[in-house]
Parts: sequence; structure tokens; C-alpha cells
Amino acid sequence: MANNVPQAPQRPDVPEQNLQLSGDVFIPAQVSAGQVPVLDRSKLKLPSDLKVFWMLLKVQITMIWTTQVIGARKNFERKVGANALPIVGGVFAVVGALFMMVYIYGVSTTLAIAGFTRLLPLAGILAGALPGVILTFVKANGVLFAYKDYDFIMSLPIKKSTIIYSRVAALYAAEGIWSITIMLPVFLAYFSFEAVTLPRLIGALFALLLGPNLAVSAAILLAFAVAALAAKLHFKNLGMVIGGVFGLFFMVAYLFFIFTVSFNADKFVPGVVDNFRDTVFNVASSVGVIYLPSLWIADFFNSGSLVSFLLFALVSVGAPAAIVAIISRFNDRINALVSEDKVQKKFTTKQISTKSATPFVALIRKEILTITGYPAVFINMLFGCLLMVILAFISMFFSTSSIVAYFVPASEVPRYLPLARTILGMITTWFGTSMFCAANSAAISYSLEGRSNWLMATMPVSPKQIFGAKIAVNMIYVFIFSVLTQIFFLIPGHITIETALRNVILPLCIVFLVSNVGLAIDIRRPNFDWTSVIDITK
Repeated sequence: MANNVPQAPQRPDVPEQNLQLSGDVFIPAQVSAGQVPVLDRSKLKLPSDLKVFWMLLKVQITMIWTTQVIGARKNFERKVGANALPIVGGVFAVVGALFMMVYIYGVSTTLAIAGFTRLLPLAGILAGALPGVILTFVKANGVLFAYKDYDFIMSLPIKKSTIIYSRVAALYAAEGIWSITIMLPVFLAYFSFEAVTLPRLIGALFALLLGPNLAVSAAILLAFAVAALAAKLHFKNLGMVIGGVFGLFFMVAYLFFIFTVSFNADKFVPGVVDNFRDTVFNVASSVGVIYLPSLWIADFFNSGSLVSFLLFALVSVGAPAAIVAIISRFNDRINALVSEDKVQKKFTTKQISTKSATPFVALIRKEILTITGYPAVFINMLFGCLLMVILAFISMFFSTSSIVAYFVPASEVPRYLPLARTILGMITTWFGTSMFCAANSAAISYSLEGRSNWLMATMPVSPKQIFGAKIAVNMIYVFIFSVLTQIFFLIPGHITIETALRNVILPLCIVFLVSNVGLAIDIRRPNFDWTSVIDITK
């Protein structure tokens, strides 16, 4: 059968042509190294170091603010909204700061009326330093070290010291804004009740500008230590986990303080206010030892001690200078240390563990790393456990008899003490069991595998081992936190040994039931399509 498919036309042959090149032929120039002129930097119009410093400082403060407002936004393509968000956030921040300043002024005035005017400088420094510690701890890793554009920044025609100065100054400046917002109303209330003198005005100015510097410097060192440890352990979110635990601790301690003040409201009567005031001053002095600059500035305001003022100024100026010197001297080494998990991407034989373990133990380790690897999972799953440990730890500073004394006369305290221990035992059992049951990581452990669930399905282990490890991990950390909680309750004598055993056994039994039911529901209806771990955690 003939092939009738038409053929493509053939290209005709092109006759050879002799093309003549033009006379202008390019010949590379022969230049020796000695003929290259030396660059004279003095003739270049480069900005001064001070101008570069202010420019970099502006960039760093803008970066800190925009990352604080925008956070992890997903719609990067919406440029208009992304640019407007920091402005809108700034307006809300200013309005919120004004309301907060009015509130702080009202609280400070109330304390002054109650006779605690001497405490205002100390309380102002302590309250102003706290936001600086939190902000610095969160932002130091990414501003001072382990920032993504490290190679690009260090390759700029700028002195390394100028770059470091601008980044350190950005942290202190951002912290200073928050501290001034908190401390300014406190000192305004103080001067409303005390004489306004030139030394006190100078002391207030130094306190506003330099008060939290030592706390910020300590937070920078702590943030570096945590970042270095996280890089060493390959635990990227260690800082967020530690920050969440301390944040929960401060929140509970603050609420506990508020309730304690409420219970002692009846002590503000004329007959006992003097004794109560002395007690408060003693407690405040003990708390001030945690942050010595607050005691020094309070002593300067109350007694006019020049030595205390000089100590305050010397430490507040020397701490940032020491931080700048340390970072300037070891900048490259610090960044290499905290970025170790980023630069060592190749798998080496040193990472191979020589320890042998059974499949079940290996699965337990894997589940523990999964829970601690996601800060959202860690905080939500261990919230109840952490709350119980914090409450038990705070209760160590209060005896059972002092708690009973809030409700009955002092002569009746021995009579009601056994009943109080029984009631406290019932409360710790009921509340502790509720909190420990809320820590149910097994209920989301199957969905937490995500799109990598096929790895577990292809492993040479049985489903009983896989799901048993998830329940075992849930039971292990509940048992550890439960035992630690009961130890804290037993030390001051709030509960008996029998109650402590009950508070360990009963939560374990109920958690075992709840974790099995939760895991069964998760296996029945898993969610492997999540994009954020918060989607399944909440």
C-alpha cells in the first residue's frame, strides 16, 4: 500500500560565499597589574559612619516593628494591605499605649494614696524592665545573631562595628519605648505626692532611659545561650518553648498576686495598715534583690544616696557596653555557633547513633521529638501539666495554716487544719485530674503525621506498636508532671501521702482512657491535609 503522506519540502542548498570581514577587528587590550590605578577611597562620596549608623538603626527598628505587627502573614501578594498593616497597627498601638498609661497612672496613684509612695520608683523599674526582657529574648535571635542575610550584610562596604552597633542599639531603643510607656505614668504619680527636686528629676530621667538596660543585657546573653543550645541539639523552637513556659509562669504569678491582694483588702484599715505597710516594704525589698538597679534607684529617691545613683548609672551604662564589646569581638564565632544546624546540611557519620534500641523505644523517642518540635503542640498539650506544676510551686511559699487563717480566727486554725488538708486534697485531685486530662497529645498524634503518614505505614512494625507508643508518651509526661506536682504540694504539708498517691494514680487511669478514646477517634477520622499545625491542635 502506497504511503500518501506528504513529505516536508527540502531546504535548497546554499552556495558557498566568501564573506569579507571589516577592517575594524577587536583586539583585547594587554594591561598589566601595575597599570591598574589604585582606588582612592577618599575620593568616593561614601556616607559617614554616623549617617550609616542612623540609616541601619532606622532599618532595624522598622524591621522589628513590622515583624511584630505583621507576623507570619500568608498573603504576600497583597502589597497594599501589607504596607498599610504596620500603619494601622501603629495607630492601634498608640491608642492602646495611651489607655495603658492612664491605667498605670491610676494604679500608681492608688498605691500612693494607700501610703506606698516610696515603692513607686522600685515598682516602675521592675515593671519597665519586664517588657524589655520579653522583647529582647524574642527578637535577639534574628537581630543580633542567626539572621538570614548575614553574608549580604557583612559584605556591604560598611564597618562591621557600625553594623553591630546599629543592631544592638535597635534592641535597646525598641525596649526603651516600651519601658518609657510604662515608667512615665509611675513617676508622674510619684511627683504628684512627693516634692519635685532637681536630683529627683535627674534620677527619673536616668531611670526612664537606662533603667531596663541591665535586664536587656542579661536577656541578650540568655537568648544567645538558648539559641546556641538549640543549634547544638538541633531543636529549632527551643526558645519559643522556654518563652512560653516562662510566660505562663508570669501570668499565673500575676493572677496569684491579684487574688492575694484582694484577700488582704481588709488589712487597709487604720488599725493595722502600719504593720501591713512594713510587711509590704519588706517583701518589695526582697523582690527588688532580683533586679538590683531597682533598689538603687529607689534608695536614691528615698534617701538621696549619691552612691546608689552612681552604682545605678555605672551598671546601666556598663552592661550595654559589655554586650557591644562581646558581640564585636566574637560576632563571627557567635553566628557560626548558633547557625550550626543551617550550615551543616550534609549527613555525616557522626550523626549516626551507636546506641541500639527496640522499635517501641525508637517510636517513643520519635513521638517526644514531634511534640517538642512544634511549639503550638507543646504549649497546648502540656498547658494543663505546666499550670499544675506552677501552681504547686507557688503554693510552697504559703503554709496550710496561713491559708486557713484567711477564713477563720487565729485561735481556731489548729481545729480546722485537718479539714483544710482534706479540702485541699479534694481540690488538687479534681482540678489536677482535669488539667492532666486536657494534656491529651494522643488525640491528634495520628493526624500530626500529616502527608508523611505513609512512612509510618511502610515501617516494619505493627500498628499496635505505633499507636501504643503514642499512648505511652502521653502517659509518660503526665506521670512525670503529676509526681513533680505532688512533691511540691507535700513539701509545705498541704496534702498527705495518701492524697498524693491518689493524685498520681487517678489521673493516670483517666488519662489512659481519654487518650485511647481520642486516638481511636483520630484514627477513624484523621486530618492529613493540614497546612499549619494549629489547625489540628486547636
